[in-house]
Amino acid sequence: MMPFKINSNQKIIIYKLLNNLLVVLLIFWGLALMGAGFLPEFISTQFSFLKLTLLLLAIIFLIHWISEDFQLNNVELKKNDKTLPILPIIFSASTLTLSILNFSLFPIIISIIITLAILFYFYKITLK
Repeated sequence: MMPFKINSNQKIIIYKLLNNLLVVLLIFWGLALMGAGFLPEFISTQFSFLKLTLLLLAIIFLIHWISEDFQLNNVELKKNDKTLPILPIIFSASTLTLSILNFSLFPIIISIIITLAILFYFYKITLK
């Protein structure tokens, strides 16, 4: 049986699809987090934020793993001079605070660290 090989064009397509999927899931994650801030019991009983967060981290790992195989230096990325608006950060922080208000200290710290890591990666992707 011949092993399945992926050529460089297929890797680039997979890389771009994973980036698009990451952006869509980050938007969904943010909207779900806002929903959990406004309706805490309703959203958290419908799906698990842990599974969604682990899926986001797995996609970030796959993007990093695939991007190591080929050079992105020849691709010119458009620089964006915009700064990240402060209002969405304040809104996200307030909804996160409302949604985890009744938790103990350890899950709050973990949630804040993961949220900041995902926001930082999203910032690096969109405003390179």
